[in-house]
Amino acid sequence: MHRSVFLQLMATQTCSFTMQPQFCIRPFSLTSGAASVAASVPASVASTVPIGFTERKLGVEGVNVPLSVWFPLDSSSSSSSSSSSSSSSSSSSSPKAVTYSYKLCYSKLVRMMMGINVPFEIAKSFKIPSSALSTSLPIPSNSNFIIFAHGFLGSRFDMLHLCELLASRGYTVLAPELPESISNSFETTDGVSRDSIVDATMSFIRRENPNPRFGIFGHSMGGGTAAQNTNSFPLGRVSIAGYRPGATVDPTLIVASEGDMVIPLNRITTALPPSSTTVTFTGEPILDIKSIISQHNTISFIMSEISTDPGLFQTNHISFLSPSTNDALVSGLRALIPLAKALKMPLLDMDLYMNSRDSAIALTKFQDVVLDFYDFHSKNNKKI
Repeated sequence: MHRSVFLQLMATQTCSFTMQPQFCIRPFSLTSGAASVAASVPASVASTVPIGFTERKLGVEGVNVPLSVWFPLDSSSSSSSSSSSSSSSSSSSSPKAVTYSYKLCYSKLVRMMMGINVPFEIAKSFKIPSSALSTSLPIPSNSNFIIFAHGFLGSRFDMLHLCELLASRGYTVLAPELPESISNSFETTDGVSRDSIVDATMSFIRRENPNPRFGIFGHSMGGGTAAQNTNSFPLGRVSIAGYRPGATVDPTLIVASEGDMVIPLNRITTALPPSSTTVTFTGEPILDIKSIISQHNTISFIMSEISTDPGLFQTNHISFLSPSTNDALVSGLRALIPLAKALKMPLLDMDLYMNSRDSAIALTKFQDVVLDFYDFHSKNNKKI
């Protein structure tokens, strides 16, 4: 009975979107558009270096898997793209800023959380503005490449703020959609797994670059993917809000928070290898973090923020995600939270985030250690 009520509420919530002409529901398919959310990168960390964005399809066991790619544009490539745009279209004289299309699939949510197969797709898309430029330029072949692995019921846009930031630092960032994605862009079949999609992403780059250097980072379940994938990642592995030990000698950074109620901190700390070094962040800058990175192969960065101020919040599981992605999640799922609580369904800390709204603040807490980690290993590409 409770499940029936949940589905009815979901239908009511999604059907209300039909008031917007861009949204429609059709058996087994969906065409939707249109709610807008805030820009992806807070002004305080927005890049001054132009970055390009493009999307590709990966062929994995006969399935087309979406791949989002961010990469740096130097002044010559940016002007080249502008010239190309001018010659091909008289109405445009410069590259246009990208609007990301983030899809929230309710039927996938119900299937993954409740085990109920809905015979048609119910979803809504959100338009997220960005500072990245749409470009037809080729993906750089001489770049350092970093793969992003999203979590359970996540999407390739979950950490687009960090993807954009890394691209502004000179990295090419590759974010494939994975089988558990809430966007539900492809049917999962045998052979289409997280590891096979990561493998296909790396093969895609190797077709144009025979000697690429890779790094990987992931959130939640994607943190486990980053730690356990058997490929070589000499630029390093970063596991955020989720970690599983893997047999690797690659440099590793684990970022976790005491405020995470989905993957408790003790689950991560008990899984850390004995050789790891723990750095505790209490709100003050860690002045010697670069030195620590240079001396240790495995580092855990623990966010331990204790405050008596009721207006301040500890970083929770989804605080690590992009503010705009979280805005879309809250907008699309807010009405379902009370009943989900009553049914004792996992909320993945969304109830906490609805109060804290701290994604932009959370990024400022952990971005430096992630950037310093990749910068060091991209310049010192050797085992410690």
